[in-house]
Amino acid sequence: MEKLNEIFSMANALLSVQRALLGAVTPELRAVVVDLDNENHVVYIRFYYHGEVAENLIDLWDCAVTEVISDMDIQYVLNEGIERLDYPNPIPDRGRFVYRRKE
Repeated sequence: MEKLNEIFSMANALLSVQRALLGAVTPELRAVVVDLDNENHVVYIRFYYHGEVAENLIDLWDCAVTEVISDMDIQYVLNEGIERLDYPNPIPDRGRFVYRRKE
């Protein structure tokens, strides 16, 4: 039963982030990665951008993160971040892609 709960938790995290991204995807966004640590109750989200991350992009990211927080179970903590990662640098292999642009 423990494994089943983890699957549903990851599914909820992925759906929450995908919903939050509606209207927040810009050409500079390379990828959004989500990971879930059920043991420590942490949802990990990283936004990877190509080029300088302008203030308007940070505002979009902040709105998306706020929407995800509103969906989360109170026992979970969000570990979110925004990083500049210019193409062709590889995107770190952690978690699952919620969004990944074609490159």
